Amino acid sequence: MAKAKITPPARTRDRTRWQLIERIKELTALHQTAGILREHQVPAGQTVKKILDIIPPAWQHPEITGARIRYGGREYATANFRATRWTLRREFKVDRRKSGSIEVCYLKRRPDMDQGPFLAEELALVETLAELLRLYFHGRLYREALERMNRRLEHLVQKRTAQLAGANLSLRREAAARQRQDIQLRNLASELVLAEARERRAIAGDLHDHIGQALALVRRKLQVLQGYSAFSGSEREVESIRDLIDQIIQYTRTLTVELSPPVLYELGLGPALASLAGQFRKKHGLAVTAGCEGLPPDLGDDAGITLYTAARELLANVVKHSGARNAWLTAGAGPGTISITVRDDGSGCPTLKTACDGSGFGLFSIRERLKRYGGTLSLESLPGKGTSATITMPLKPNKEKP
Repeated sequence: MAKAKITPPARTRDRTRWQLIERIKELTALHQTAGILREHQVPAGQTVKKILDIIPPAWQHPEITGARIRYGGREYATANFRATRWTLRREFKVDRRKSGSIEVCYLKRRPDMDQGPFLAEELALVETLAELLRLYFHGRLYREALERMNRRLEHLVQKRTAQLAGANLSLRREAAARQRQDIQLRNLASELVLAEARERRAIAGDLHDHIGQALALVRRKLQVLQGYSAFSGSEREVESIRDLIDQIIQYTRTLTVELSPPVLYELGLGPALASLAGQFRKKHGLAVTAGCEGLPPDLGDDAGITLYTAARELLANVVKHSGARNAWLTAGAGPGTISITVRDDGSGCPTLKTACDGSGFGLFSIRERLKRYGGTLSLESLPGKGTSATITMPLKPNKEKP
């Protein structure tokens, strides 16, 4: 004979209060997990252990709840975890070689709910945690690969410098080879920027498609509960939870835009630069006036990303170094060329002119990436009169070939 399904408390007020408590626990776990995963400098093992600590309190019966996370051949678990018949398990795949899983178990039998002893919202919570872990480990792999590439490039540059310092005769013999290598390194640096932009776009898509949809589902379920709150005296609690969900949704949207601005791919460089000015006004308090008219609607992803990231780095330099309150971002197209100028009213620094010749890595990086497309970066700066940086690039850029 089939067992009867156990339902929440029958009275409307008790049922509503029970549902609110469970949703608050789930949202708290998601909020805490998101905060933990933002701490990129913490070792992965410590991060996973922190997440394990917040999983049991999110379930209906925390006193008999255990959890385990596996990844990359390593296993992390709460002290009480053991394999039981009452287990939720979700796997996640980070890349072709690495995968992992998250498991939540009850140590004792509990009444049947939506799936065994678990609620449908707990199933969704496990899936969301698995996706958050996948994104976290994917980001770690990407940053580690980028660090290895940077170390490799640094090693190559140091090795080449030592070899070239040997003798003038060796320098003359290797001049042609060095020129070809410079172009290859420049192309590689540009490809890294483009690869980062593509990865950002993919992560932003995942964030929107998975986390954003999960939050929207939670919000819709809360709206259902809101109908009961008028009879249970819980309107203020429901309103507070809804405000928290709205804040999380807004944060997710903002993070998605910062990772990869969709306006750049959908509307083009002009609207993307105008949106960038708004981001710096909102995030850094820098009054950026944008004038971006007459730009070609389609420059191609490579050239558009290169110009957009260069403008973003120039504005970041204004925030970090100039002490300016106002900045002006202008862009336009002339006969066969496109130009972007970032000007500020900061303290100015004449030594920044030498940065375009290699002493400042950020501006040097911009100049090298522009060279790949036949573009240039010029800089004017005087003490007390601010700084003006201008980027120019052919409308139909030709990539350098080694």
